[in-house]
Amino acid sequence: MTAKAGHPLSILLVDDDPLIRDTLQLVIISLGHDCLTAGSGIMAVKMLADHDFDLMITDLCMPEMDGHQLLAHVAEYYPALPRIAISGHMDQVDSLNQPDQVDAVLRKPFSREKLAVLLAQLGGLDSEP
Repeated sequence: MTAKAGHPLSILLVDDDPLIRDTLQLVIISLGHDCLTAGSGIMAVKMLADHDFDLMITDLCMPEMDGHQLLAHVAEYYPALPRIAISGHMDQVDSLNQPDQVDAVLRKPFSREKLAVLLAQLGGLDSEP
């Protein structure tokens, strides 16, 4: 599903750090989108099965099921779902060797404006939120 201009995206945000997760959720909501969160890749897999999301944002460095494993799962089972990877660790970003598993990468810290542009581009919106 892809949102139209003027309609909010339904976004799944995955990050094991509650402070980052809550802050990013507030930013996404302030941009006019709906945002559900998961604190782990395992929780995200369950949520993907139960909800119809327009886009997923995931941290790469997480325990249990890391972002790389989650991206591989989504690429296999939800190939049309746009995916943004976020990380503050350059080695994690550099290890993304499967370009078909991710549509964009944001290196922490990133600006609200950069996130807004990516959401508009990947969410199929005609204009920026």
